[in-house]
Amino acid sequence: MDGDLSKLYLAVQQQSERINDAEPTKGWTALHITAAKGYDAMTRELLARGADPNIADKEGHTALHLAAGAGHLQVVTDLLRRRADPGIRDKDGRTPLDIAAAADQPRVAALLREAAGTSFLPAPSPGEVPAMRARLQVVLAGGSAHRRSPPGGQARAKHSRWIPFDEVDAARPAARPLAHDFPPPTLFSPPRARPPAR
Repeated sequence: MDGDLSKLYLAVQQQSERINDAEPTKGWTALHITAAKGYDAMTRELLARGADPNIADKEGHTALHLAAGAGHLQVVTDLLRRRADPGIRDKDGRTPLDIAAAADQPRVAALLREAAGTSFLPAPSPGEVPAMRARLQVVLAGGSAHRRSPPGGQARAKHSRWIPFDEVDAARPAARPLAHDFPPPTLFSPPRARPPAR
């Protein structure tokens, strides 16, 4: 751990009731610091201890703005899971999505676009929804969304025979949960009891 993180670690342990206090220069809270630096484990710990993800600094930036601009995908994910608002605008009127897009962070921008419920694509017609859902299942199972599928929700196999998506999905192994789907270990677990001295 570097010096800043060590100091933050001690401050959170000693004064957890002041977790949302801001420093006077920039108006950053502990969560702003961990989000800006990409410390995902410490960010989760602060959120678990009650840090407010929607507090803005003097420029109007929340922790989500800072993590999005720096491209810290895991921190952005953790903040969104703890109810960080992707629609908050800074003093210049920019959302975290705007900052991620300006900083050329496409993966973070895609996640924020999904969280905000916005899309740059027009809404699909009711007839297109089943085929889109089937293509999404292929992508989530590890396939490619770039192949075109014919009407009726079928995917084209390499040997030029149309295969229903159900058969494609059945042939793929079951997806395993991602590591970040499990609850994170805490950094501040209570000390273990020592065995009695002999």
